[in-house]
Amino acid sequence: MIQTINRSIFAYYIGSQHGQCPPIDKSKYGCQIHAMKIRSIFTDPATRCYTITTAIMVAGLVSAAVIYLTAGETPNDPFAEFEKSKKFAYELERMGGKAALVANDLNTWFAGLWQGETLAFTVAVITIIIAAGYYFIATSVEEEARSKSKENSLPGD
Repeated sequence: MIQTINRSIFAYYIGSQHGQCPPIDKSKYGCQIHAMKIRSIFTDPATRCYTITTAIMVAGLVSAAVIYLTAGETPNDPFAEFEKSKKFAYELERMGGKAALVANDLNTWFAGLWQGETLAFTVAVITIIIAAGYYFIATSVEEEARSKSKENSLPGD
């Protein structure tokens, strides 16, 4: 199919140089030519890496902004005041030691990350981490592939 498209494009350009312009059926080949142009944009690994990283960042940060703007107030926990009291801390430490206190504080903090406006900041931070991770992994793989291709292209001794 692509050979047919390339031949018809080649025939169009050759014909136009000699004063003959054979018509190209755009309804038949228009989409494939457009797809070939798009494919040629993404064949460069650096451009592909930048584009995907940008897409990850835009999707994540837009999602975080939507969450932030639509977030309501965090629901009131009836036991929140009790869990903050010294009596609760004393009883928890008596039953489970300092490790239980630390685990409770960690659990309370982690549960708070997934509610209201804090969720928007959590999504934004996770988005930045994922985009940076993808970028660094993709560029290191690309550099490794380039170095291997240079090693293979060098004439052997």
